Amino acid sequence: YNPYQSTFSRTAAPSPRQERLEAKQPPAGEKEKMVAFELVSSGAIKHPALLQYLESRGIEEQVARKYLSQISFRTPGGLGTYFSLGYPAGTGFEARNAKFKGFVGIGKDITVHDVQGASLLQVFEGFMDFLTYLTLKKRLEPEGTVIVLNSTNLWRRALPYIDDPRFEKVRLYLDNDVAGNAATKAFIEHAGLDRLADMREHYSDADDLNDWHLARRP
Repeated sequence: YNPYQSTFSRTAAPSPRQERLEAKQPPAGEKEKMVAFELVSSGAIKHPALLQYLESRGIEEQVARKYLSQISFRTPGGLGTYFSLGYPAGTGFEARNAKFKGFVGIGKDITVHDVQGASLLQVFEGFMDFLTYLTLKKRLEPEGTVIVLNSTNLWRRALPYIDDPRFEKVRLYLDNDVAGNAATKAFIEHAGLDRLADMREHYSDADDLNDWHLARRP
């Protein structure tokens, strides 16, 4: 039984893809291309299973509703229709529910939440960490401009923003793993420590910012 399969689809669910697909990939500059899951529709978050999933990740519902959609998508070959949370990432969505982690669309790219006149740039590896930051800060809008990489493989896409002289400070919120280490090192080697701050020192005992947040919830 898959609670995230649309009721009008009668085919068997595919095996859940819960592992982190890019976790062990070294940083690369190319835009990711994939044609796996086809978007059917997107709209406001309504399904109780998705709201329950957000609660399990410690994300405030109001924050989630501002940045996420509920999306429906088809598997390759039309073998089933499913739904999940969707975060805009290039020509598609980063898709998440309790049983699935993947990308729906054609080409994944970084997501930029630009703030006019901002002097601070914050870079997050994934959108759950970005929403965790907003939840912790009790904000609906980020402090300064935000880039969500959506994959460390896309780190080079953030370089034009990191090089932008309007940003006096850059804070990096990447994961404590091989890919996060490599991307953080690449950013620092590119721009130096004068402007860049590795924020992982604040959650060094966790895999990422969201894990740190969950471990400290009452």
